[in-house]
Amino acid sequence: MAYKNAGRNDLFEKEIKEMEIITSYLPKQLDDMALRKAIEEIITSLNAGSKDMGKVMQEVKNLNADGKRISSIILKNYFKKFKLKSLTRFKHFCIVVICLLHNIFLICN
Repeated sequence: MAYKNAGRNDLFEKEIKEMEIITSYLPKQLDDMALRKAIEEIITSLNAGSKDMGKVMQEVKNLNADGKRISSIILKNYFKKFKLKSLTRFKHFCIVVICLLHNIFLICN
């Protein structure tokens, strides 16, 4: 993208062609619907709860999908099935840490 922004369309086109060649050798990524279905099957087969997220992540890492997409789908769609208390506690913990860091920053300056 930097080549395109710099007006170097020749290098941009070359980079796009190289990317197409490289991606042709990579395994095909699951689409969102298939990924959701696979994750749901894994969660169901493990009978996973909020404390079993490590087990779920261990199993889903073998799917042909980007880890960031997998995490996003699990948190958006399936974490609601688990106890939300742990997520709420985590949010509160993050807020406390941010406030403490902010106060330390103010004191130091």
